[in-house]
Amino acid sequence: MDIADLKRKAQASRQFDADLGGGVVFQLRTPTKHEASIAYMESSSGNRATTEVKWQRMLLVVAVVGWSGVKDSHVLGEGGDAIEFDAGATSILFDAQPDWEEALLAALVPKLTARQAAEDTAEKN
Repeated sequence: MDIADLKRKAQASRQFDADLGGGVVFQLRTPTKHEASIAYMESSSGNRATTEVKWQRMLLVVAVVGWSGVKDSHVLGEGGDAIEFDAGATSILFDAQPDWEEALLAALVPKLTARQAAEDTAEKN
């Protein structure tokens, strides 16, 4: 197996879909511990509440790797043309659809928690 295959398989093992209804589906990839740590450090502001909000957004920006069913009307309130996935548009989309951000966090956090629990168990054995 070459490195590209190994990378694809590792990423695929962390990927899952989150169906938000109305034909909108996000593809997420659980961030690695390193990616989560970087997101936390970059969002640190000295104010715990602000840091948490920034960190949650940054985690999602890292985690979202695709979507389907997203339309310009979800951002602009009018239109209906599909928006192709672009990682740079994730924050703009979440600003317009804060409920989506909450729903995706609710889907992502259990994955992060399960990973940590598995690592804790492995350390004990």
